[in-house]
Amino acid sequence: MAEDDDGPEVLDLGVLDEPPGAATRPVGLPRRALLALGGAAAAGVGLTVVRSRSSSPAPDARTPVVVSDLRRPLLAGPPVDVFGSGRQEVVRVETETGRVTRTYLPDVADVRPDVVPVTGGVLVHRGDDGRSWLVPDGQPARAVPALQRRGPMLPGPDPDHVWLMSAPGPNAPMMLVGLDGLVARSGVGVSARLSSYPVPDGTGYPLFFGVEGVYRAGPRGLRRVTTGVVLADGPRGWLVLECDEQSRCSISLVARNGARTPVAIRATDVAATVGGALSPDARRVALYLANAPTDPGLVFLDLLTQDRLRTDTALAPDASRRSLRWSPDGTSLLTVAASQHVVAFDPGTGRSEPLLPEDASVAVRDIAIRGVTGR
Repeated sequence: MAEDDDGPEVLDLGVLDEPPGAATRPVGLPRRALLALGGAAAAGVGLTVVRSRSSSPAPDARTPVVVSDLRRPLLAGPPVDVFGSGRQEVVRVETETGRVTRTYLPDVADVRPDVVPVTGGVLVHRGDDGRSWLVPDGQPARAVPALQRRGPMLPGPDPDHVWLMSAPGPNAPMMLVGLDGLVARSGVGVSARLSSYPVPDGTGYPLFFGVEGVYRAGPRGLRRVTTGVVLADGPRGWLVLECDEQSRCSISLVARNGARTPVAIRATDVAATVGGALSPDARRVALYLANAPTDPGLVFLDLLTQDRLRTDTALAPDASRRSLRWSPDGTSLLTVAASQHVVAFDPGTGRSEPLLPEDASVAVRDIAIRGVTGR
């Protein structure tokens, strides 16, 4: 696999159509920005800690943060924090210790929000009305009016920034915004009419779906990834499906530097509307194959040997690309099963295990992962 030729991740996306009166600042925001957002500590707010494997009560308005502790590691490999959005709560699972924190957030019961890990917490964002909340680690959720924008919220290139739409509608440019609401870059997008809202590219930049194909707004500006469809993304590239003038379709692995490697998957086998995920080393891809139109199955494909490893995991309701998450070292894949509980796969065997035991498990709709350092 060829390495990414983008070089150092220095943001230089250009500034176009900056909103009037918008403040700007360099990307390197101080960490105190988050402290300003989350500094209103839980003074006078109830906090329940349940140190057992028995089922813990759900958080509510009187006890907005509920903690249970399994006191054991939950996942092999580097420790990560797994965040999930439930019907009226945000869940954080610390895989290193087995600590589970559930935070009350009833304002997202009727939507599937964007969940974006940041320094010291996680942001939860409603795309329909633009409301955002910060859930600092171990503290109650609080509204963040400075990040209120309709449309999606996407992860930024560092944990102190996120991408937001500059105006309602998928054709508006995106902005890179600090956690304090100050704009670091604006006017990021394509000039063509867009067919849908942007999505994450796997490395902290947005992918745009234009008339001529899919574009990435990377640190060196816009670059077309494919004239077809992105099936899966990861830190080192994308798996894409492309068709010629005679409607002959093929699938390729596109590296960050543009190098292409054909992949022996029939285009008709892939559930293209679901999306998949490339492992961190781009050796494997997890994606749903269309065994039947209503029952796509999750499969691991070794891109070097072309070996396929089928699993017995059913597709989660309203599954999306965000529902498949690789661990940083590629030894596990996390996803949301049809039970709405998080399961962890061994990509070498295809076997899955619940991330949490049944008596501690929580139903979620999407998950996001944050790497853990300095513990």
